[in-house]
Amino acid sequence: MKTNLFTAAVVLLFLFNACTEDDVSDVKYNEMSLAAFMDSGQDNYPDNYPDNYRENYNDYEENPFIKVSDQPVSTFSVDADGGSYANMRRFLYLGQTPPKASVRIEEYLNYFTFDYAEPQNGENVSLNSELSSCPWNTEHYLMRLGMKGKTIPENELPNSNYVFLIDVSGSMNSPEKLGILKSGFKTMTDNLKDQDRIAIVTYAGEAGVLLPSTYCDEKEKLKQQSINLALVVQQQVQQE
Repeated sequence: MKTNLFTAAVVLLFLFNACTEDDVSDVKYNEMSLAAFMDSGQDNYPDNYPDNYRENYNDYEENPFIKVSDQPVSTFSVDADGGSYANMRRFLYLGQTPPKASVRIEEYLNYFTFDYAEPQNGENVSLNSELSSCPWNTEHYLMRLGMKGKTIPENELPNSNYVFLIDVSGSMNSPEKLGILKSGFKTMTDNLKDQDRIAIVTYAGEAGVLLPSTYCDEKEKLKQQSINLALVVQQQVQQE
């Protein structure tokens, strides 16, 4: 089996954005849905609105067109964040329309794995592009640019040393945050090699080491840390 090379940052994104039916099956909204509220233009949430779902998004706006003759060089990030797609999936599961400000088209695309060709000639990255006319304006063109990193067989991957920086403030005390983190951390632990290592640094008011670097052959000890995280968060809630 082959596994794409990934970083600890990608793992953290997965932990915070993954969503299963069990995670949201007990969610119930009060009188006003989040999507309806976001589209209403109100400044404050209703008093009876659940604290866990008082989400905020940046103002929705369309990026302006930039003339290539004025700015011929363009840069973009190589990270593959798919959080917006997972968030949309949560809204649809709850029977809600996602707020327009929560939609990130690039994250919808990045959520999926495309069948790009492997890098050739010893390169670590391959580039793939496609140009087409714009469906809503025939005077414009759309270009898709895809990047694929070198795939390394699982048995050839070097041992990993992950250091997780985790927010344990009271704001994490909700099922869709701490609950998903705990579940994801256990799943990740089961899928790491015995020679891999994990360390956990927490922060709220102050930073501290919750778990020194530990080999993954101590899986039960590592899984216990998800319970320790919950205890730390509860302590922060009481202090706040």
